Amino acid sequence: MAKAIAIADDVYEMLSKEKGNGESFSDVIRRLRRGRGSLMDCYGLWGDIPEKEFKEMEAAIYGLDRPASDELKRRKAWR
Repeated sequence: MAKAIAIADDVYEMLSKEKGNGESFSDVIRRLRRGRGSLMDCYGLWGDIPEKEFKEMEAAIYGLDRPASDELKRRKAWR
């Protein structure tokens, strides 16, 4: 059974751009929902971090250096 929903104009535009030939808006939403990924997609993301920076983050995470929240605040200030 079909349902009518209201969406903002910008969302409609985003969905329209995602829509392929012969694809309905329902198809687009299903496809996007399926493509959310999993935690395993994050595997290896830190693979290219320099060893020193990795050790600092590891120490912060395990609480050996300072709490992770302090480390994250410090790193945010760098940017």
